[in-house]
Amino acid sequence: MGRWDRVRWDAGAAEAAMTALEQAAQQVERLATQRVDAARVMLREWRGPFRQQFDARLRQADAEDAALVADLRRARAELARLTQLAREEQARRDRARARWEAEQRQRQQQQQQAAS
Repeated sequence: MGRWDRVRWDAGAAEAAMTALEQAAQQVERLATQRVDAARVMLREWRGPFRQQFDARLRQADAEDAALVADLRRARAELARLTQLAREEQARRDRARARWEAEQRQRQQQQQQAAS
């Protein structure tokens, strides 16, 4: 087939991966919210020297969660972009093949007419 081979891209696998990435991002967000809610309850009554250390670790965990969610969603967006590029490339190849086939048919017709 040469230049017009099928694009090697498994759109189904990419879609499954995108779904899994989004679900993971949502799960991290849910767990982060639960942690913040639990921390609020504890912080109402917490006093003492370890409070500041806890606050710092809580802020660090929140930042890490946000970064993880952003990374998961960036990966999902990149898969979506690559899937779209694969579709566009396949469409380009399909159009090129159709043009080539039409040219071949036209050439054969011209040869048959010249031979008659």
